Amino acid sequence: MRIGIDARFYGSIGKGLGRYTQKLIENLEKISDFQGPIPSRDSEYQYYIFLRRENWDEYQPKQPNFHKVLADIPWYGMREQIFLPRILKKYNLDLVHFPHFNVPFFWKGKFIVTIHDLILLHFQTQRASTLAPLIYWLKQLAYKIIINRAVRKSEVIIAVSQYTKGDIIKYFDVPAEKIQVTYEAVDVPSQSTQDSRQQVLGEYGIIKPYLLYVGNAYPHKNLEGLVLAFREILLRHPHLRLVLVGKEDYFFRRLKNFVLENHI
Repeated sequence: MRIGIDARFYGSIGKGLGRYTQKLIENLEKISDFQGPIPSRDSEYQYYIFLRRENWDEYQPKQPNFHKVLADIPWYGMREQIFLPRILKKYNLDLVHFPHFNVPFFWKGKFIVTIHDLILLHFQTQRASTLAPLIYWLKQLAYKIIINRAVRKSEVIIAVSQYTKGDIIKYFDVPAEKIQVTYEAVDVPSQSTQDSRQQVLGEYGIIKPYLLYVGNAYPHKNLEGLVLAFREILLRHPHLRLVLVGKEDYFFRRLKNFVLENHI
């Protein structure tokens, strides 16, 4: 069986989605172990890992049935819709796993999709974009069309929580048995990771105890609400700190200004 994985999010460039995709592939390799006296059943499958040029060197296959394929197509654009299906088709795939909702509309083969949440349906706001109003509206319309097709045409939908499963059923009226809830796990940190953590705490002057948020600062994450709630918590627990970790982009800079304006 020939299985494709859309790993264009793989690694650090994909943030949370990148972490999910990376760990999915790493653990698939573990159960495809060729090293033992009896190869695992999963070793019969051939996996094709589709990557962008940015993360090409970040992934190195550890098993002979995992193959890297360059698919240097940006996310969420027309090139993804038109050219990614052409690349996938070249490899005669029996199944493709898309770890996000952005399944190309013109992909006609069998696929499964992971839906992490439907926040963008719950909280539609132009503050979540730097686009002009008309372009933002068109983008939202395209998002609804793409995700609707993804959940309806997929062989199976993977949801990361029972809440997300309920949302998918509510918004798209798909059968519950089509959705498989697969919870996300955590890594056990190594000693080197723990040492690195202590170094980072010292570098940024972070004092324990602290509350930690890791992710982007898009408005639908409601970090402004988190900051205001933390201000109230400080009245009772002045020893606490709030640490926000994320990429220094337009939204994070806007959040910084919000913190300064509210004297937190």
